Amino acid sequence: MAPISARSGCNLLFNAIAENGGSDFRLHAKTVHIEAGTVLCNAGDRMRHAVFPVSCVLATVATLSDGSTLEVNVIGREAAHGLLAGVGSGEVAARVVALVGGTAERTPMRLVRNEFERSACVRAVMVRHFENMLFQMQQSAVCAARHSVEERLCRWLLTIRDRSASDTLRFTHEFAAGHLGANRSSVTLAAAALQKAGLIAYRRGALTICDR
Repeated sequence: MAPISARSGCNLLFNAIAENGGSDFRLHAKTVHIEAGTVLCNAGDRMRHAVFPVSCVLATVATLSDGSTLEVNVIGREAAHGLLAGVGSGEVAARVVALVGGTAERTPMRLVRNEFERSACVRAVMVRHFENMLFQMQQSAVCAARHSVEERLCRWLLTIRDRSASDTLRFTHEFAAGHLGANRSSVTLAAAALQKAGLIAYRRGALTICDR
């Protein structure tokens, strides 16, 4: 997994759209700060804006029929939330929450749809984005089905770390369990094993990756 730096102050997808015919994105974008833990939307909500993370990290979390939850995607400055809803029904299929607080570029959803319909170049960039997101969700599904809780925790931590550019992450075992689709005790055991191996250090809601 190639590290993704969050320190260059831009969203790669936003820039790709703006530089391939979507210049209006820069004109109408607004920089916003998103606090960690903020719920951007719930399943069935209608999106008013597309969100392009710059230094924040967002997770898409699905709720299963038994009420349990499972994270299906994590994005940083390489992607965006809301584009598919913008060119489709306008409704989102799952809850989106900020794992790591930070800044993002926000654009009106009507602009997303207009640019998608108007420009073949913009459309091509967005379609590639949709394909990448689908591939990542497929990987997450395979990981959830085939890997141990410890393996899934490692993947999750590195995914967030690469998108936040920070070795220190703040969350509880209960929070991690809800995103991994596991129970809290299994996450606690997995974290203890990683800490014993010297891979992480964990104290009072703050986890530091010592050796990736």
